[in-house]
Amino acid sequence: EAELQRRVAADEPARAPSLDLLVNNAGVAAQFPLRLTEDGVEATFQANYLGHFALTTRLLPLLTRTAAGRSGRGRVVHLTSGAHRGAPPEVVHL
Repeated sequence: EAELQRRVAADEPARAPSLDLLVNNAGVAAQFPLRLTEDGVEATFQANYLGHFALTTRLLPLLTRTAAGRSGRGRVVHLTSGAHRGAPPEVVHL
């Protein structure tokens, strides 16, 4: 999963000459039982938070360059969901 996010972030500036808006959508719901990625990080946390941070950090120079040449303002939007309401009532040890 982390490798896919790294590839997307590395390839996107070459495919898109500009970027006005980046929307990070927390789309991976709770993974029960606990599942670790090959990086040793809890899967939901990596996909919904670390992945968004890495992607935003990689694309920020493109977003900044685009904004400088246009309106002067780019946007990064972070979305979440109510999926946490479906978590089991017992304690989940991360």
